[in-house]
Amino acid sequence: MLNLFSQKSNKILLALVLLAIFLRLWGLAQVGLQNDAAVNSVRAVGWFDFLAGKEQTSPLVWFGHIPWWANLSFHDHPPLVYFIQFVFFRLFGATSLIALLPFALAGIFTLFVLYFLLKLADSEATGLLAAAIFTVSSYATWITRTGYLEGVEILFIAGAVYFLVKYTKEQQGRYLYLLFTSCGLALISKYTAVFLLPAVILFFLIWRRNIFKKKEFWLSLLLLLTIVSPVIFYNIMVFRYRGHFDAAFSSMIGMNPSDYQTLSYRHINFNALSNIKELVLVLYRNNSWPWFVGYFLALAFGLWQLVTKKDSWLIKFSTLAMITIILMYLVTPTAPRFLSIVLPFFCINAALATKTWYKKIFTIFYARAFIVLLVILFLFELFYNFNTNVFRSPVGRPNVDYSASRFYDNGFEALHKYIRQNIFSTLPSFRRISSLSPETTQLNLTGGSVVLFDERVDWFSRMWYIDRYIFYYNLPIVFLTDLENSLPIGQTNGLTYLGRAGVKDFWLVSATGPGIISRDNESYNSLINGFEQEMTKDGILPVEIKNYNNQSVFKIYHFKIN
Repeated sequence: MLNLFSQKSNKILLALVLLAIFLRLWGLAQVGLQNDAAVNSVRAVGWFDFLAGKEQTSPLVWFGHIPWWANLSFHDHPPLVYFIQFVFFRLFGATSLIALLPFALAGIFTLFVLYFLLKLADSEATGLLAAAIFTVSSYATWITRTGYLEGVEILFIAGAVYFLVKYTKEQQGRYLYLLFTSCGLALISKYTAVFLLPAVILFFLIWRRNIFKKKEFWLSLLLLLTIVSPVIFYNIMVFRYRGHFDAAFSSMIGMNPSDYQTLSYRHINFNALSNIKELVLVLYRNNSWPWFVGYFLALAFGLWQLVTKKDSWLIKFSTLAMITIILMYLVTPTAPRFLSIVLPFFCINAALATKTWYKKIFTIFYARAFIVLLVILFLFELFYNFNTNVFRSPVGRPNVDYSASRFYDNGFEALHKYIRQNIFSTLPSFRRISSLSPETTQLNLTGGSVVLFDERVDWFSRMWYIDRYIFYYNLPIVFLTDLENSLPIGQTNGLTYLGRAGVKDFWLVSATGPGIISRDNESYNSLINGFEQEMTKDGILPVEIKNYNNQSVFKIYHFKIN
């Protein structure tokens, strides 16, 4: 097996890189931005920390303006990934593709880090195997296509492991600096990287205690503190003025401030059985059966190596890191995006385990049978990967043929394309709101075109595709709830009211079918139905926007007031 890999290593690596590029870039923006990725991207465009809600507030809401220190971080996450997106937007424009591109690129770079890491620690063949496991992993592709912070975080996590091994082998101080730099960058990508610190310290305490006598170690810790200092200072100021820390850190230490009521479900708990069950379910829902079983085999292999005191420093640290991740999620519920930080360690352990088992089986069974089995497992995972991340509509059954966590095209990307082509083809000057005042929060509707937008849609995607144009361009987009609340007592005809306000031309974007997420407000539903009935009565036919399943999710009406 080792000879097989070494003879064709360059071709194999090239094939893996091309496959990784295809899996991460093909149709990257076809499902659009959803969930937290949409909200984070909106704020990264203009470095603007605001969510337009009363139950998850930020410094702009607390003070009515943005204090200088509030630009150092964000109220719910550390700033590094926002900054990376901010730079990409400045260089290439604020599009859905550019919003997701840093995460896809991070996934491709992670492949290289894993390859060189295992090549350094073990062999080129093992490096190729780790890279292959990461490349075909549906979970790894998913986290680097969906725009979650973890997609970038895992790159710095993998980098930290690489420099740890590099230092262990060569004992040169510069690798300690790079190790803690990587840890710091992972931490200011997302706080869940905190598991790295106890894992690294425990590794040194158990196997490299002499390091605590070296000045490079303490200078490296100082470097890490310097890297995370913006977040530290931000939290000091938030605590000074609000009596709590940012939303993520508050949740981690058990705070539940009223400023973050929406996130009150995130808190430390000691229901270990429930949390470990959720952890297993996350792995099950985001991996094919072979890869799901592989996580437990990889962990078992690592634990066995720890118990038998084998000499691989990499497997020791990797297993220690997996243990600290599990311990972290024993006291707090996990989610698909949260648990993805285990991916580098799974690939490391799985690659080393496969090599070890192959060598043992080789003496008993015919070698090709083992390789054929591996090829079958890889091909099935690759099909599962395509079915989860690339195909517009999956085939088969969820959690069997594709992940239940896969994203679907909800129609917002097509809606956005229509609006930009037909309504707002030219944008006014970009602005960044630094204070809440009538000049920044009010619209002048007189004599212009207005888009009336139905709010029963997915709020997260709406933030990226609609709200960002209100925030940054002050476009005349009116949410129907605001219109409903603005109607004078006794006034029920929204068109008449808009006409008296000076509107001459308006577009109505209403949700329909699966595009409607919330139907609870009957008066709101009546308002929408009234608008649509008036359009139909006047002979105005809507343009329909459809989702991945060819179902109508939006109707767009164009109406001119005489």
